[in-house]
Amino acid sequence: RNTEITTRFTAALEGLQFNSSRSTFRKESFAKMDEAAAIMEEFGDISVLIQGHTDSQGQAESNMKLSQSRADAVKEYLVSKGIDTSRLSTNGLGEDHPIADNNTAKGRKMNRRVEFIILK
Repeated sequence: RNTEITTRFTAALEGLQFNSSRSTFRKESFAKMDEAAAIMEEFGDISVLIQGHTDSQGQAESNMKLSQSRADAVKEYLVSKGIDTSRLSTNGLGEDHPIADNNTAKGRKMNRRVEFIILK
């Protein structure tokens, strides 16, 4: 069951985009966030950890703060859609866990992401 939920969250959040160097969503991200909220509604007994990640552009300390702000922004949006705050926790991981090459634009875009980890 957790694999199904994780797969659906990953698909829902693929391409979630923030404004550059900010924790505000780009317009095209709202539908993806709404889908994530719907998944949380459907599986009302799960809690999730929202992890924010950045690319390696800028200073590591600033990226750590930005990644936390982005994870918090996702949480705030989900709460605004009716998800109980007790089901959501956040963690900013900065640039420390890349999934692609930070030396290319495509890689940096992939590294600027939010991931959900199911806690229960």
